[in-house]
Amino acid sequence: MTRMTRKAAAALALLALCSCAGPEPSFADSRAADHNRAGAGALRGGDLIAAKLHFTRALEHATALADRPRQVDALNNLGILDETMGLTEEALAFYERALALADPARGQAGPFAEKYLQGVYSASLNRSRLLLAAGDAAGARVSLDLAADAAAEIGSRVARASCQKQRALLELEAGEAEQALDLAREAVRLLEISPDSAANVAALADARLVLGRLLERQGDRIGAIAQYNEAAELARRVSDRTLTAVALEAIARALATLGHLEDAALRYRMAFDVNWRIPHLARARQNVLALKGLAQQLERSDLARECDELLAEIDAAAGMEKPVPQEVR
Repeated sequence: MTRMTRKAAAALALLALCSCAGPEPSFADSRAADHNRAGAGALRGGDLIAAKLHFTRALEHATALADRPRQVDALNNLGILDETMGLTEEALAFYERALALADPARGQAGPFAEKYLQGVYSASLNRSRLLLAAGDAAGARVSLDLAADAAAEIGSRVARASCQKQRALLELEAGEAEQALDLAREAVRLLEISPDSAANVAALADARLVLGRLLERQGDRIGAIAQYNEAAELARRVSDRTLTAVALEAIARALATLGHLEDAALRYRMAFDVNWRIPHLARARQNVLALKGLAQQLERSDLARECDELLAEIDAAAGMEKPVPQEVR
C-alpha cells in the first residue's frame, strides 16, 4: 500500500467513526445545492477559482445544517477540482471523506438510504480512478465494485456506463485489451442513448476519449482520432474546456505518431489556448513543450521562437499573485 493510500485509508476509518445513524430531515435551505450546481458550471467553463469558492461554500452550508448528502456532493466536487489540477493526494482525501460519510449512512438511514447512493457511487468511482492512476489496481477494482453495486441500486444507465468505462481501463491494465474494448464500446453505446443533458454529453465525451485511447493502444490510430474528434466536438458543445483541451491533446499526439506534424502542431496550439484561458498553467506548459518539439522536427525556427516566448509568459504567470493552479489547494 502506498503512502498516499495509507493516509486516505486512515482518513476513511477516522471519519467512519464520526457517522451518525437515524433518518435525515428535509432542508428548506437550498444554498448548499445551489453552490454545488454553480460550482459545477464554473468548473465546466474552466473558472477554477469560482468553482473552488462555490464548492467550499456548499460544504460550509451543508456542514452547518448537518445535511450529509450535500456534504458528500461538495466533497466529491472538491475532489474533482483538485484532480483536475493534478493534486491527486488532496483529491483522494476528499473522495475518502465523501465515502466515509455516505457509505455508513446508507446502511443506517433505512428509507432514506437512496439519498446516499449517488454519493457512494460517485466517491467510489472517483476513488477507483485515482487508485488505478497511482498503480493500485487491486484497490481500484475493489472501489469500482462498490461503485458498480451502488450504480445498480440507482438504476441509472449513465452510472452503469461510467462503471463500464472505468472497468475497461482496469482490464487494459490487466492485459485484457479485447475485453477492455468491448466494455468501452458498451459504455459509449449506453451514453449515446441517455438523456441529452450537459452532464451526460460530457460523460459521453470522456467515454469516447477512453475508447480512443484503447483503439490507439491496439494500433488503430485512425479509429482513435475519430473518437477523439467526436469527444472534442461533444466537449465544445457543453463548453467543457478541460475535456476540450484533453481531446485536442489526444488528437495532436495521435497525428504526430502518424507523421502529420503540421496538423499535430495546430492541435497542440489550440489545446494551449484553452489551457491558458482556464488557466491550467501546468498543462499549458506541456502543450508548448510538445509544440516546440514538433517545431524542431519541422525545422520551423519561427515556431520554436514563439514557443520560447510562450514558455516565458507561462513562467512569469506562475510566479505572479494571480489565479494559478497552486492556489486552488
